Amino acid sequence: MMMQSFVSMGVASIVWYIVGFSLCFGESGGIMGSPATYVAMRNVNVNESLPFADGIPGLLFVAYQGMFAVITPALMTGAFADRFRFKPYLLFLVLWLIAVYAPWCHW
Repeated sequence: MMMQSFVSMGVASIVWYIVGFSLCFGESGGIMGSPATYVAMRNVNVNESLPFADGIPGLLFVAYQGMFAVITPALMTGAFADRFRFKPYLLFLVLWLIAVYAPWCHW
């Protein structure tokens, strides 16, 4: 269970960095944001705020919102700890972040 929780935090952080933030807060493409808007933190500046977060440095906003994206799958892990095989668990985690968390957050 501990390994699943720690790995979920790492995988969720990587997904958040590469495409998750963009899907949640990118230019609206319907149900989700455009994955090209902030892919791999492009167009996110440390000193300048993002258009939808006035007065908050961009990277600080990304980190704060990323905390929720990381904690949510780790909380779910407790519900089915050691009941999933590891590779299907990782696949579920990535798909859940993209198909459930991102549209809900973008909404």
